[in-house]
Amino acid sequence: MPFFIPGKTKCAICTKPIENQYEATTLPYISPEISDTLSKLGRRFVHRECWNNWKDAGFYADAAYDLVSRESTSNSQLKKIFMSRNLILFWVEALSIYQLKDFDLLVTLDIPSEIYCEITNLLSLSLMNTEVCEHIQIGQNVLEGKLIDAGLEIKVHDDSMIWDKFLVPLSRINYWLRALKEIQRR
Repeated sequence: MPFFIPGKTKCAICTKPIENQYEATTLPYISPEISDTLSKLGRRFVHRECWNNWKDAGFYADAAYDLVSRESTSNSQLKKIFMSRNLILFWVEALSIYQLKDFDLLVTLDIPSEIYCEITNLLSLSLMNTEVCEHIQIGQNVLEGKLIDAGLEIKVHDDSMIWDKFLVPLSRINYWLRALKEIQRR
């Protein structure tokens, strides 16, 4: 996996340096059979803003989702337990976590099994109240959720740094909620 160096790592889309880790995300793999040129970008960093405005983002997200959704996980530690419109929820047995991967947003959210209820409640409460920024402690980090006009803003940070910050648009929130309900159902 490539290393991210703030101010040095360059965006694979615009080729400009990415200043902060929370502005960056990593492109997943796609099959070279789909696009030999775009498949070479797998595991490279991009600005979230560049991804959101990239003409090939939808095509790339569909291709990445298709590649992962076709893979068999029957004999692995990674079990697909929910799939819906470019979003997959995995159970990672070795780590005892759920991992939500949204290919449209290029977001991966690890949800420890012991606090999945708190995370589900945080996201649900955030969607109901625009006045309050809901938050929970996860180890040394804080996970925050706040409803803004464009959707649900999620931020992960500690006392000194923002590690991740992204927006789940209103059009994707139902997919996230359905995945979280699948966790509760188990």
